[in-house]
Amino acid sequence: MADGTKIIADKGTGSNVPKYYSASNGTIRMYPGNSLTFEATKKIESIVFTCDSSNGTNYTAEGKVTVTFGTVALNDLVFTISGINNTKVTITNSNTATGSKTQLRIKSFKIVYAK
Repeated sequence: MADGTKIIADKGTGSNVPKYYSASNGTIRMYPGNSLTFEATKKIESIVFTCDSSNGTNYTAEGKVTVTFGTVALNDLVFTISGINNTKVTITNSNTATGSKTQLRIKSFKIVYAK
């Protein structure tokens, strides 16, 4: 990113690697076991990301998301990770089931840095 923040996608324990799909206005797809690590030059306060929905399926990994720092809350299609207070945080799709609804499809995200 322009401010020096790095986003690192990792297969983790998943069968498939995370992917960016340009269809449907673009989404980052995280399959069960995949992770995204955000590394910044200053402390991250929170990250908010909006998930995709299609044909009645919400792609929120059924709410099964874990983080290395902070607290995760899901409201409809919006995940809020608050209280991070660190320069590095890893977000993991911790769903262990199979099927499309276990995917985490991120349409957009916003990083809020600590003041």
